[in-house]
Amino acid sequence: MGNLREWADRLLIPFLFVMMVALSMHRVPAGDRSSMIWSDAEGYYLYLPATFVYGSWQVWDGKDGLAMLSCCLVNDDQQVKTRYTYGVAAMQAPFFLAAHAWALVVQGEGTPPPADWSVEYPDLNTQNIHHRKYSALRGQATGFSDTYGIGIMIATAFYAALGLWFVRKALLRHFGKVVATGTTVLIWGATNLYYYSVVEAGMSHAYSFCLFATLIWLLPMWLERPRLGLSLAIGGCLSLIFLIRPTNILIGLLILFWEVYSFKDLQGRMQLFLSRWTHILAMAGIGLVLVTPQMMYWHHVFGDWLVWSYEGEGFSNALHPKLLQVLFSYQNGLFLYTPIMLLAMIGIVIGWRQRKNSAPATLIVFLLATYVFASWWAWWFGGAFGHRCYVEFYALLAFPLAMIVNWIWENPRIWIKWAGVAMLCGFVYANVKMTLLYAPPWDGPDWTLQSYIAVLKNVVKFWR
Repeated sequence: MGNLREWADRLLIPFLFVMMVALSMHRVPAGDRSSMIWSDAEGYYLYLPATFVYGSWQVWDGKDGLAMLSCCLVNDDQQVKTRYTYGVAAMQAPFFLAAHAWALVVQGEGTPPPADWSVEYPDLNTQNIHHRKYSALRGQATGFSDTYGIGIMIATAFYAALGLWFVRKALLRHFGKVVATGTTVLIWGATNLYYYSVVEAGMSHAYSFCLFATLIWLLPMWLERPRLGLSLAIGGCLSLIFLIRPTNILIGLLILFWEVYSFKDLQGRMQLFLSRWTHILAMAGIGLVLVTPQMMYWHHVFGDWLVWSYEGEGFSNALHPKLLQVLFSYQNGLFLYTPIMLLAMIGIVIGWRQRKNSAPATLIVFLLATYVFASWWAWWFGGAFGHRCYVEFYALLAFPLAMIVNWIWENPRIWIKWAGVAMLCGFVYANVKMTLLYAPPWDGPDWTLQSYIAVLKNVVKFWR
């Protein structure tokens, strides 16, 4: 049994990676895998074809140029204005380049279009997705054919799996192998990370989750003994986190509050920063290097070095944040769609009382993140499965969740132990079943409490 557990531990992350790729491929039939490059996913991605295929942001003219759907605007010079920053594209770049090399070598520039390329679809978006797979000048090496969609699927699975690997590595510092492995599986299977690593693989959340997990793994080593390499790695993580979703930079507060349980601890942390100012400077330096390309794009397309690209959108609820709705509403509320996070909240309370697992830091970051989400004009972040903005924060919430898993697993009363294990398995089942039932959008005026209850009734029907 010991050898079996050892092999299970070694193969867990590769197995999850292969499963994510297989599930993504199964979900979207061959010939339609480029369809994931649309909406927000397209806005993140456009930096890659603009840079490596077309060499400009010039919009498509029907034969060539940067094809796009409804994600972006066009400026007066007919250049695409994407409001999204380039962090996701930077992480997708190796997979994009591999896909582009395959498209050039195997499919080739100027190859004939697919046989059904001229089919007209009643839905304009579907037609545009289909038509932009091919151009007379570039054949199928356009940046938008199925080859590139597969590249995104593999990239998302890779970063989700890598994030889970770092989560498990970080948990092993505090918990045994069974608890660390079990919690890692729960973070994927019992939350909407599953959805955003398999179904909407082009969205940003799996990428941010990986960066959050990497930061949490690196930070204790840096606090114990700072090195230039660690400082640059932490600075790079924080910069990419900012360049994917700027508001997520608040995770940087972990540097200040990690393993801080009193005002005296906080004073010690500040003194530590003062003594390591060169390392803080190195973090800021790598941040400046990584942010510079974004500023160059803004200046080139928007005309300014610093831009609020979300025109007409903002934090209009800042003075009256929708806190309860973000957590408990049938419109994507965190605890209604990812109820296992209620256990993590209990774990935070226990961790605070026991001065363990950086519970104060976890609570501070969670509360600030919730306030930010609740302040946004669309606090439910529509077109989502559950409250998608929390996905990356599961890397941090894994610690209080692991405290509950540890209590269940080590409970001397057998009936409590196995009832707890059954409950955790139930969370995985409910999440996967809801994902299979999901038919967007589960938000907006037509999505009511009755709609949500109807879904719950289907969740408990094992035979459907």
